[in-house]
Amino acid sequence: MDKILWKGSDVLRIINGHGPSNWNAYGVSIDTRTIKKGDIFFALAGPNYDGHQFIGEAIKKGASIVISNAPMINYENKVIVVNDVLKALVCLGKSSRDRNKGKIIAVTGSSGKTTVKEMLASSLIDCGKIHYSQSSYNNKIGVSLSLARMPTNTDFSIFEVGMNNYGEISYLSKIIKPDIGLINNVGSAHIKFFRSKKEIMKEKLGIINGIKPGGYLVFNENISINKSIKNICEKNIIELISFGKKNESENTLINYKYFPQGSLIEANIKSNPLTFKMLAPGLHMAFNAIAVLCICSILNLSLKNITKKLSNFCPIEGRGLTYNLSFQNKK
Repeated sequence: MDKILWKGSDVLRIINGHGPSNWNAYGVSIDTRTIKKGDIFFALAGPNYDGHQFIGEAIKKGASIVISNAPMINYENKVIVVNDVLKALVCLGKSSRDRNKGKIIAVTGSSGKTTVKEMLASSLIDCGKIHYSQSSYNNKIGVSLSLARMPTNTDFSIFEVGMNNYGEISYLSKIIKPDIGLINNVGSAHIKFFRSKKEIMKEKLGIINGIKPGGYLVFNENISINKSIKNICEKNIIELISFGKKNESENTLINYKYFPQGSLIEANIKSNPLTFKMLAPGLHMAFNAIAVLCICSILNLSLKNITKKLSNFCPIEGRGLTYNLSFQNKK
């Protein structure tokens, strides 16, 4: 079996729970459809489903322990009771972050978050032990779950940060405490929750509130960094690093050429000229790659080796794949 992720006595203390402590866990789950033997199961209650209805199934499938907001007579030796299951998951995620000594990276933006996360993960695969959030786990539940699943000995961990409401990015960033924060771009996504694109930009900049002192904020050149943000960065010794297509940017996309199977990219990353091909076509993919190279430059990794990884990166399902379609027997 895999290495122990959590000891029962530690979890009991962290989440202020009541129940058995003589157990170990090898993973964390909130879904009995994908639960694995040895997982902690958090019985979260949502608008459509209540995890408490699946406690018996979780135990039958081999859960080490269940975190519940109520005692279960039939499973007393398998249930820890807490006042708030979601709060308990958040606490476990925070504790996981605090015990990890690797580099933590948080990615946000109106688009490209998941792609950049996956692109960065594939680029770092041979650079050390990595951990990154699954799918688009970028809200309070997803971020806390991804953190709680993080092994103690990772070299690099990557988390995606999303938003629907005011203050959400700042809140999640304070949980993640990233060494490097990335704002990939700012667009009109989620505009229904905000009054303007300017407010969306302000919300995205909330990521800076969680970046550790001595860390970095990587941002698209189209984002306006005002005086208050600069003051926060100066106070916390956070370095601001821009990327884009303008000559003023420290990290520049010099040229982009499209071809049927992908694209050719010329870039300048902190005075390092780089030319490479990518299987992922589109100018937006080129900028995603520049953002990844910025982060890898901060991590003092070989950019030539990273471009080799980027050259082999394929768009993930639903994000950039090309499909040939036929209509009336014509392609």
